[in-house]
Amino acid sequence: MKILHISYSLNEQSAAYRLAEEQVISQGHKIYFMLARKSTSSFIESRRISPFLTSFIGFTSHLFDHLLRKCLVRSGEVFSVGINFPLKKWIFSRLVYKTNPDIIHIHWGGYSFITPSLLAKLSVFKDSRLIVTTHDYYYFTGGCHIPMDCPEHSNNCQSCPMAKNLIGKKWISKNRNRINKLLLHSKTSFVTPSSFPNNYLKRSFKYIKSEIIANTVGNYYLLDRLSLKQVFIDFKQYRSFNNNIPTIVVVGVKKSLHENKGADIILELVKRMNENKTSFNIITVGEFLQLNFIGTHLHFMNRSVNEMMQLYTIADICIVPSRFETFSQVILESIQLGTPVVAFDLTGPKDIINDGISGFLVPSFKIDKFCNTVIEKLNYKFLNEDLMIEAALNTSDKFSPIKIALKYQELYLNSIHK
Repeated sequence: MKILHISYSLNEQSAAYRLAEEQVISQGHKIYFMLARKSTSSFIESRRISPFLTSFIGFTSHLFDHLLRKCLVRSGEVFSVGINFPLKKWIFSRLVYKTNPDIIHIHWGGYSFITPSLLAKLSVFKDSRLIVTTHDYYYFTGGCHIPMDCPEHSNNCQSCPMAKNLIGKKWISKNRNRINKLLLHSKTSFVTPSSFPNNYLKRSFKYIKSEIIANTVGNYYLLDRLSLKQVFIDFKQYRSFNNNIPTIVVVGVKKSLHENKGADIILELVKRMNENKTSFNIITVGEFLQLNFIGTHLHFMNRSVNEMMQLYTIADICIVPSRFETFSQVILESIQLGTPVVAFDLTGPKDIINDGISGFLVPSFKIDKFCNTVIEKLNYKFLNEDLMIEAALNTSDKFSPIKIALKYQELYLNSIHK
């Protein structure tokens, strides 16, 4: 089977990359990629079609989208206005025709790279079937990627809080109406990585059929019992070298208008721990936050897969203070390396964490409870090695790349035979 994976960008830590890699390794499919940006992965770059042309399309799409957003939309959240050009549609059609895939699998069309109108065009492409994995909500709102708990989508985004002015509100609402009409007649198969976005789609578009297929973090994180024992040896050595002081890891730190990633919660947690005179160290990956406490703060903009595995290994606990996640690769990575996670119980984390065993789900959005849980469970990993190893093995089995690839294989075949 020939599969064309399309996304604005992909890296070796993305769920789409892990899926495509497994499709080659265990299923023998011919895999190609259409991306707007260069990837750090040689696996992706060696299979990328028309890199120069798609990069140019990606750059111009992003540029026009950015300029339009500046005029119409408030800053602070990822948002795509959805501008398109006839020439762009023609070029994409020619590139897809040249590849002649059995399956066109779209993962993220943000920054107007794959607009809803282009999505509709690709859905009727000759002899191909279109699959869209909704890692975000772009195709179901007026442009939001993370709409939080905003109810405006059910009102065609007529009073979108992200709009800067009246013109912006009209544009976003018109965009939402256009998407509604395009999806109504689309032959696209939609996939959500967890139950929360699936329920969101059913509420928003009652005529759309979507199924849940979880993400995978790939073979790198598939450790056997012996390897996990070594992980805990390394963890306890690191903790001993640090005077037995627990370490917290936070991945994907980012400030935003609505604090979706929970930067405010991290600051509140540090404040509470200072007040309680709790000794701790912290590792943050992403945007830098000024944290004032007596302890070590290691900060990284980004890390490779091997480096991320080391960070999860030495941490006592991983916190995911995001208010909304369609899935959460971070949670899956952390648990598969034996590190428990504290997260809110509303969205993606609920489908991954075995509450009280592999991590702890806090009622959304009880910040007091979140902070207290982190403080109470700082030594959980250190005291429950065997329990966390079993949790890691069970989680790895449930979200193994071969199982996820097989679920997509079934979806592909059912789609082709319709």
